[in-house]
Amino acid sequence: MDPLGNPMLQKTRDGYLVDSKGRRVNPKGYLIDEHGNIVNKRKGKVFDKRLLEEDGEIPKVFRAGLLRKDTHDSFSQLMSEIEDLERLQEMEEQHQHIDPRIREKMKKRMEKEN
Repeated sequence: MDPLGNPMLQKTRDGYLVDSKGRRVNPKGYLIDEHGNIVNKRKGKVFDKRLLEEDGEIPKVFRAGLLRKDTHDSFSQLMSEIEDLERLQEMEEQHQHIDPRIREKMKKRMEKEN
């Protein structure tokens, strides 16, 4: 980190940002995978790229410590809800010809699974 608290990063020949150990990072210095998701040291996904702010920063609600208690569970639940919404949207796009009552039953079944 420089005196202002900014990560000191380097660029590879391919244009990727890396830390002092040569690991791929985003502009804020967070370790990332090949898709831009923030990962931990063991390469486990911590934050999906879609949830990051435009500059690659973790959402403020997570940085502020507001979700310290059960953060992992809250994050897992949030990701699960996002995935459910995506599945529902895909189903609606693929099965617009399905009777609305059947769609509603399918939606309720998905909600019960979570």
